[in-house]
Amino acid sequence: MKTYHYSRSQKNQLSSNQNRPLLLKNPWDFINFLYVKNAWPEAKFIFIHRHPIHVMNSKLKAVRYMLLAKRAYTNLISKQYRDIFSNPIKRLFYWLLYSKYFNLGLRRVTQKSVASTTYFLQNIESLPKADYV
Repeated sequence: MKTYHYSRSQKNQLSSNQNRPLLLKNPWDFINFLYVKNAWPEAKFIFIHRHPIHVMNSKLKAVRYMLLAKRAYTNLISKQYRDIFSNPIKRLFYWLLYSKYFNLGLRRVTQKSVASTTYFLQNIESLPKADYV
């Protein structure tokens, strides 16, 4: 039997009025803005910029949290996450990688944050100015 853990925001989205707009505010979501715009042309965006250290800290905590137990939403949207949880050795590897005992997870989060920000800066001009703040 599979056990899934839902975050408060996931519970709110599942139990709220489905006609209301969906707000994605995960630090990983913003790099998908071109895909979202192509899939939903009426989509609008609010890009909030935080100090990179706070973003990386948030991402690192999120990864550590997601590795503690299988999270239904992450399992639904991420093939890599499903693969990690289907293999106990892989899960242990990622747990060690992102643990507080090594700087490897921090380095990886830093590299991905730089890549995401670079992508954003290179592609933001592709959105009509009226569609984002």
